Amino acid sequence: MSDLVLAFELSGKTTTAALGDGSEIISHDFSGSRGRALLGAIDFLLQQKQISREHIGAVIVGVGPGSYTGLRIACSAAVTLAMALDIPSLGMNSFEAAAYMCDHDGPVHVLLDAYRNQVYHACFHRQGSALVTLQQAQVIEKEEALERVSEGQCYLGDSRFAGSGSTLIGNSNATASALLELAFARGLRADGSGLESALPASPLYLRPAAFRS
Repeated sequence: MSDLVLAFELSGKTTTAALGDGSEIISHDFSGSRGRALLGAIDFLLQQKQISREHIGAVIVGVGPGSYTGLRIACSAAVTLAMALDIPSLGMNSFEAAAYMCDHDGPVHVLLDAYRNQVYHACFHRQGSALVTLQQAQVIEKEEALERVSEGQCYLGDSRFAGSGSTLIGNSNATASALLELAFARGLRADGSGLESALPASPLYLRPAAFRS
């Protein structure tokens, strides 16, 4: 019986799992443990609802942009769990989820350190329950980010990459709850159908990995 949708988000510093339907969502934060605690977080949520894994109708995973390690773990877990339960695994843009939960009337930029003096950048505008993409997620140079996010612009993320006169209104970390809220707003049903904008459950790599010493 497909009652609920499971989601997890490991693209940023905050790592979360969530379980819900169109009317109620419960979540669990396991930040600091990353993938090591993911299965435990899923079991915790199932225990909270007093149901078994057979009640999960679909798995949603944040595909980034973000941490290469976190994205690999999350997407691999989503695909493996979906295969085991014979249910759909769906991907969602993590930046979209972060922007969707932002209470701001107007365009909002999302910024995340991509290392190598580069920045992951996107821009959105929430209009009611809809999220309009003004700029798809892409990698840009730090100097370009400082120019794009300047006087009068609002942003989520790291102040190192925003220009003078811009306003920080939150962080760029998406959550599993945000993934579910956006997915349900876009028509997701408990069996995984209805989400026309779903992406493959594979990491959204915008460029090769940056290795840090």
